[in-house]
Amino acid sequence: MITPDRILRSRRKTISIEIGSDGSFVVRAPLHAPEEDIMRFVSEKQSWILQKLSVTERAGARAGKITGAQGSCIPFLGQMLPIDYHDRREIRLDNAATLMEDARPADGGFPVSASAVLYLPSPQMRTTEIQLVPPVYSEEELSAQNRTLLVMWYKEQAALLLRRRMDEYAARMALSYERIRITSARTNWGSCNADRGINFTWLLITLSLYEIDYVVVHELAHIRHRDHSPAFYAEVERILPDYRSRMQLMKKNQWVLEIWK
Repeated sequence: MITPDRILRSRRKTISIEIGSDGSFVVRAPLHAPEEDIMRFVSEKQSWILQKLSVTERAGARAGKITGAQGSCIPFLGQMLPIDYHDRREIRLDNAATLMEDARPADGGFPVSASAVLYLPSPQMRTTEIQLVPPVYSEEELSAQNRTLLVMWYKEQAALLLRRRMDEYAARMALSYERIRITSARTNWGSCNADRGINFTWLLITLSLYEIDYVVVHELAHIRHRDHSPAFYAEVERILPDYRSRMQLMKKNQWVLEIWK
């Protein structure tokens, strides 16, 4: 039997299990819960624990492979986008239209894009100084530069796409919102403020439109229903009848929230 790394006791009434993104296994229990009751609960949940640990392990492996190096891939709109260098100062995405399809990622991982390529400035284009000899960067320096460039690009793409999707669905739902803010949140895909402001993490742009649209509709529905009541989900279902399958797919792709953590 898999045993917990830690048992944390507090003034709570029930026993719960937490599987961290790093694979940690923690049990939270009432102050005076007998040890045998806690371990019995853990024993009954072994199948669920194994499943969660397996997902976490796969997620960590996938997130760890995302380096931003030339020849590697990054997740974008539900696919793995190959990265190359070019002799220009801007970031350029070839065949962007091929990625703008409302399709689900392949089960168990994102498919590698067959035609679209993301071009980053080559090392010799990353200086404003006139030099006869191109600059030489270490692998660590290039990785750090790529990371900065990619996060900036992700945020720009997220702002452009989410504004369009928000306007489209707000019209369909007969709702209005005040503003959109792109954040660096790593626990929630989105949130809705009391003043009808909507926040989205830039990491949302890594998912497919199938999933992105669910988050957009979810947050817009909160303008009308502040809780997760049956009325709230009825509103979501009215716009997206298959919202449950979208939710399940997003759970499989939680690993992208761990990118560059």
